[in-house]
Amino acid sequence: MGLSVRHRHPFPLGGSLVSESSHPAVRSIQDTSGPGGNSPLIGRDEELARMTQLLGPASGSARVVVVDGDAGIGKTRLLTEYAHRARRRRTRVLAGRATEFEREVPYGLFLDVLGAATDPGIGPLATLTTCVEIASRGPVDRAEQFRTHRRVCSLLAVAAQPAGAVLLFDDVHLADGASIDLLAYILRHPPVGPLVFVLTVRCGQYPQRLTEAIGRADPPPLHLSLSPLSTADVDSWLEVHEAARSRLLEQLAGGNPLYLEILDNLDPASLDALAGGDLPEVNPGSMVRRAIETDLCCLEQVEREVLQAAAVLGPNLSLDALAHVAEQPTHRTAAALDVLAGRGLLRQVDGRLGFRHPLVRMAAYWLSGPGWRIRAHARAAAYLQGCGVLPVQLAHHLVHGIRTGDVPGARTLARAASGVLGTAPATSARWLRVALGALPDRVDLVELRAKLRLRYAEALRLSGQLDDARAVLSELADQRSTDRYAAIWKLAGVQRLFGQHARARALLTRELDELDGEDRDGTELALELAINEMHEGIWSAASSHARTAVRSPIAQERGILAAAHTVLAACALAGGPLAQAREEITTAATVIDEAEEGDLRDDLGVFAVLAWVEHFVDRREEALRHAERGLRIARRYGRTHLVPHLLTARAVVQSGRGRVGEALDDAVEAQELARAQENAESLSLATAVGLIPLLWQSGPKAVAEVLDRLRLTAAPRSTLYRAIAGTHVAEACLAVGDGAGGWSVLTDMAGGPETTIGPASAVTFALRAVAGEPAIGPPRLDRARTLAGDVASQLGYVELASAGLALRAGTPPDAIGHALPAVEHFTRAGTPVREGQARLQLAEAYAATGDTASARQQLGTAKQLFTRCGAGWLAQQAGIAQRRLAAQLPRSTGAGVLSRRERQVAELVAIGLTNQQIGSRLVVSPRTVECHVARIMSKLRVPNRAAVGLYLDGPDSDPAGPSPGAGTGGQPPQPGRCRRGCVVEE
Repeated sequence: MGLSVRHRHPFPLGGSLVSESSHPAVRSIQDTSGPGGNSPLIGRDEELARMTQLLGPASGSARVVVVDGDAGIGKTRLLTEYAHRARRRRTRVLAGRATEFEREVPYGLFLDVLGAATDPGIGPLATLTTCVEIASRGPVDRAEQFRTHRRVCSLLAVAAQPAGAVLLFDDVHLADGASIDLLAYILRHPPVGPLVFVLTVRCGQYPQRLTEAIGRADPPPLHLSLSPLSTADVDSWLEVHEAARSRLLEQLAGGNPLYLEILDNLDPASLDALAGGDLPEVNPGSMVRRAIETDLCCLEQVEREVLQAAAVLGPNLSLDALAHVAEQPTHRTAAALDVLAGRGLLRQVDGRLGFRHPLVRMAAYWLSGPGWRIRAHARAAAYLQGCGVLPVQLAHHLVHGIRTGDVPGARTLARAASGVLGTAPATSARWLRVALGALPDRVDLVELRAKLRLRYAEALRLSGQLDDARAVLSELADQRSTDRYAAIWKLAGVQRLFGQHARARALLTRELDELDGEDRDGTELALELAINEMHEGIWSAASSHARTAVRSPIAQERGILAAAHTVLAACALAGGPLAQAREEITTAATVIDEAEEGDLRDDLGVFAVLAWVEHFVDRREEALRHAERGLRIARRYGRTHLVPHLLTARAVVQSGRGRVGEALDDAVEAQELARAQENAESLSLATAVGLIPLLWQSGPKAVAEVLDRLRLTAAPRSTLYRAIAGTHVAEACLAVGDGAGGWSVLTDMAGGPETTIGPASAVTFALRAVAGEPAIGPPRLDRARTLAGDVASQLGYVELASAGLALRAGTPPDAIGHALPAVEHFTRAGTPVREGQARLQLAEAYAATGDTASARQQLGTAKQLFTRCGAGWLAQQAGIAQRRLAAQLPRSTGAGVLSRRERQVAELVAIGLTNQQIGSRLVVSPRTVECHVARIMSKLRVPNRAAVGLYLDGPDSDPAGPSPGAGTGGQPPQPGRCRRGCVVEE
C-alpha cells in the first residue's frame, strides 16, 4: 500500500483541521495566517491554558493529553486553537483525524499525521514516514510490530528537537487497530524529548486497548473532559438574540456548541416544533443532515432500519415495538441496538433507551424515504393500538399513517386532538385537519364533521392562525346547527382581534336579540359584545353587557367572571368616577388572583386589559405581576395569538418602572410575533408602544425612522389601543420636532380635539396643550388636571406639560412652580424616567432665573436617574445640559483678578468648608475669611458660595457628576479640579 492512500483529512505543517461546523466553539480554523482563526474560542479557556503549559522544549518524557467529550462539544475546535498557539511558539505541529472509512488501513491515523513528512529538510520525519508506511503494507508478527513501535518512538524523539513538536490525533475512537496499538505503546513508553501528544476521543467510545494503556501510563496523561457551555458562554455568542430565544436554544442544545449552531440556523417554526417534541422537516443539504448523517451513513442496513424505526417511535423505546416497526427479528434488533448504543447514537438513561439528542432523531427520521415512513407509522399505530395505549399516544402515527376513509382512526385522532386543545392548540389543529381529511363524505358523518370543524377553528384561533380560524368560523356561522352560536361568538372574537369592531358588534347584537341572556350561549355572546364595545370606546353599553354576564348563572366560572369584571374596571376608569374605577380594578384583580391558571387560559385577554388599567392608576407592581402571569399561561397553553398584546402591556409597565431596556425588548418581540401572525392591529400597537423607550435609549433619529414606517400603517381600530398608541406616537412626534404630526395623531384618536377618549384622557389633553396653539393650551391643561384626579403619574405629566408651556412663554418662575410638583408626583408614582425629565425641565427653569447651583443639582440627579434606568440618550442630554450650564459661567473674569490668597480661599470654599474651618487652615480669623469670600463672589459674579465650585470646574472636568446629595438642595459640592489643573483635596 503506497502513500497515495494515506490521508483523507491531511493536517500538514501550516495546514488546518477541517470541520463541518462554523460555530466559534466548534469550527476548525481555515485561515492559517491569523493567530487564532476567524473567531475566538468560547468557553475553553481553562482547558487551553492547561494544554499551553506543556508547550516548549523541556527535558524528560513526552507529555500526553487526552480530551474527551460528546459529539459536537468542541474537541476539534480546541485542537485547532492549540495548534495555532504551538505554531506561534515555533513548535512543529503534526495532526490528523481518524475516520469511519479508513478503519481498514493499518496505521492510517499515523499516515494522516505524517502527511507533510516528505518536505525536504526534515530527515527524521521522512524516515519515520517510511517506517510507518512499510509497516502498513501487510500483516507482521508481534516481534516485528514491537520493533516498529520502538523505532517510531525513537524517530519521534529525534524529530522533536530542538524546539519540540506537537502531534494531534483527532477522533481516535475511529482509528484502525494498528494505530491504536501504536498509541498504546507510546502511552506505556513515552519518547524522551519535547513532545506533546493530544488525543481526542468521544465519550463512552474509548477503544479497550487504549483505555488499558491510559490506565497504566506513567506519568498519567492530562485528562480533560469538555463540559457543556455555560449560560454566559452561550450568551457571548448569542448576544444578538433576544433573551427568550437564547434560553430556548441553550435548553435544546444542552450546552453543545455544534447543536447550538445547528439549532440557531433553524427557522422559528422548526425550532418551536422541535421544542414541542415534533420532527420538523429538514432539507437534504441542511446543516443538520451534513453534521449528523455522517454517523448514520456508515451503518449497516439492519442497524439503519432499526435506528429509523426508533426515530418513528420516539422516546421510551421497547425492543418488541422496534422489531415490529423495523420488520426485523427480535434478536437482530437487539444486536443492532447494541451497535447503535456503542456508536453513541442511542443512550440508556434510567433504564430507558433514547436518542443522544433530538437532532439525531430528526436526522435519522428524514434519512428514511417517505414511503417507508408512511408504512412505518401505520405499523407503529397498529402495534400500539393493540397494546391499548391512549389516543394521544397514537396520534403522532395516525397523522402520518392514516388512510382516507378510516373512520375509526379519524375518531381516535379527533379524541387525541381534543385532549391537547387546552395545552397545545397548534398540535390539536394539525391533528384535527388530518382527521377531517380522512373522514369520508357521508350523510351520517355530517354532525361529526361540523363538531370537528368548530373544534378545529377553536384550535386555529388559540394558536394564532387567525385568518384560517375566521374562514372556518364564517362558514359555520352561516349554517343552522346546534353549535352555531358558539361559532358566532368565537367569530366575533376573531374579528375583534383584527379590529373589525363594527362588524363584530352587528353580528353579536343580531344574534343576542334572539336569545335569553341567561343561558350559556346568551352569556358568552353578551360578554363578547361587552369586550368588543369596550374596545370601541362605547363605555356605557360595555358596562351594561358586562353586568349582564356577571349576573348570569354561569358567571361563577372564573374565566367569565374575570373577563366581565375587567371590562367593568376599564369602563369605569374611562368614563366613571376614579373611586369607582379603583374599586372595580380591585375586584377584577381579586377574581383573577383567586382563579386557577386552567380556568383563565381561554380568557387571557383580561390580563392585558387589567395590566393597562392598573398602570393608568399607578399600580405598576400589580400590573407587572398580572402581565407576567398572563404571558406564563399563554405560553404554557399555546395561546400565541394573545402574546403580542401581553408583551405590549408589559412593555408599557416596564417603561413606567424605568426598565427601559426590558420595555424595548418586549415591544420588539411583540412586533415580531404580530408580524408573523399578520395581525396589523397588534403590530401597530406594539410599534407605537416601543417608540418611547426607543427615544429614551437611542434618541430622535432612531425614533424618526420608526415613525416613517409607522405612518404607512393604519392606527389601531380599538379605541382603547388607539388611545395608548396615540399618546406614544404624539410624544414621539413632538420629540423629533414634528408638532403638526403630533397634533394630527391626537385629533384623529377620537374624531375631535375636545373628546374624552378613555383611560389616557389626561395625558392626551396635556399633549394637545403642548402640540396646539399656545393660547388654548391653559384650558386644555385645566381639563387634563381635572381628568387626572389624584393619579400621581398623570398629574405629573400635566405639570410637566405646564412647565414646558411656561418656558416657551418666557416665564421661568411659573415653570419652576409647575416643574417642582411634577418632580414630586413622578417620585411618588415611582416613574424614575419621567422624574428625570421633570428635573431636566426644572433645571432649565432654574438656569433661566440665574440659580445655576440648583440647576446643576437637578441635572446631576436627572443624569443619575437616566443612567440607572438605561435611558442612554436622555443621560447624554443631561450631560450636554451640564456642560452648557458650566460654559455659561463667567470664568474669564476670575482667572486674572483673583489673588493668590483669594484662590486658596475659593478652593476651600468649593469643597464645602465653613469660614471657621478655612480660617483654621490658613491661620486667619473667620472675619478675614468672610471678607475674602465676599470679594471672590463679587469678582466671579456668582450668587452664592456653592456656585464658586462651578468656577473651579475646569472645561476638561466632568460637570455631570453631582455630589451624593445632589437634588436635596442642602449638600455642598464635592472637591473638583481648578482651572490650572490642580486637584482640590480636603
